[in-house]
Amino acid sequence: MAKPVSSHAIAEKVVTDLDAIIRNKPKELHEPLTDAIRPLLRVRERMIYAFREGPTPGTRAQLDDLNALVSLAYGAEYPQVGVDWEKIQDTRDELRKFLEKYPVLAEAEEKRSLPEF
Repeated sequence: MAKPVSSHAIAEKVVTDLDAIIRNKPKELHEPLTDAIRPLLRVRERMIYAFREGPTPGTRAQLDDLNALVSLAYGAEYPQVGVDWEKIQDTRDELRKFLEKYPVLAEAEEKRSLPEF
């Protein structure tokens, strides 16, 4: 069986995908944006598993920061009026800062089968 992709690598790909969306500004944004940010949910699931297995102050801080990022990302996807490109850029920029702040992300083996993203 192949080694699972690290949470850090998944999050880095989200940054790359958000870069592409910002650069290309697709007319139909919902599907590409959903596809780009959904992997953050997998990273969050892994952090939750790690927290439940043995919470540490670092794990809690990472989880809190990632939850804020997920909220920001979904706020960009479902704005009240029109596409909020600034929120999409903010999501990308904040995710970059998150990855710099936490070069190693807390993660645990997944306890259930999650869909591949």
